[in-house]
Amino acid sequence: MRTEILYERKKLPVWTVTRRSYDLAWTHARLLTVPFLLVLAAQIVAALGSGASRAILAAPWATLVGLGLMVLFALVMMSFIVGLHRTVLLDEIREGSGFLRWDSNLWKYIKAALTVLLFSLAASIVFGLALIVVFGAGGLMATFLLHRAVLFGILSLPFLLGLFIMLKIGLAFPAAALGYSDVFYLSWRLTAGNLPRLLAVFLLTYLPFLLISLLISLLLLRVAMMPLSSLPFDFLILAVGLAGEIISAASISVMTVALSLSFFFLFKVADDAGEFSR
Repeated sequence: MRTEILYERKKLPVWTVTRRSYDLAWTHARLLTVPFLLVLAAQIVAALGSGASRAILAAPWATLVGLGLMVLFALVMMSFIVGLHRTVLLDEIREGSGFLRWDSNLWKYIKAALTVLLFSLAASIVFGLALIVVFGAGGLMATFLLHRAVLFGILSLPFLLGLFIMLKIGLAFPAAALGYSDVFYLSWRLTAGNLPRLLAVFLLTYLPFLLISLLISLLLLRVAMMPLSSLPFDFLILAVGLAGEIISAASISVMTVALSLSFFFLFKVADDAGEFSR
């Protein structure tokens, strides 16, 4: 009977997590303003700097500068995410630029992110080589030209597998931000029986921002087709592009809160049952 009750309690409350994610992001708006602007500034600098470097530098140096700026933005973004996880899960309030975490917790988060990145790259290379071995380079091209449905089905397999793995290990990131060890094992255990619910939370916190981003993209396309003079045109392009960057950063904030709340609920249930320890 206790096992059945625990099983029912471990079902992630999708609507509660989703609603609370938006509520917490809104109620912490003042606290998040400065770090949010810092992330936005890093995002804009990375985008503009990469474009400028391509215009004034030779190809190898432009690539290096672009990669360096993207790494800088990634570090700022991850320090923001770690701060947000710790704010939601530990009520660890730091205002202003102090919200960004530059400590051992960030390093643990970076290690988790790099592990996922390297694993994804290795898996992609192995899958690509496997396709070439099975079909041959010419056969793979022929399959694409003559049997696109078959190739689409084959290529959908790594996507579905990748989605499954990301849902299983997604809770490793808030765990790393809190300083836990064996974060992938921890996430794998916590997510058991809740993958559809985690996917639902992800979609409910991502799709609204995706739709807004699509509308902004359509607006940007419409503006680009308008017969405007140079100054108003550039201003509108900049304004619409800035709106897109704001929506992107906001979506990451809400999804980070959702991940924190999902971890909180599932870990609390497991911790109450004595399944895990720090």
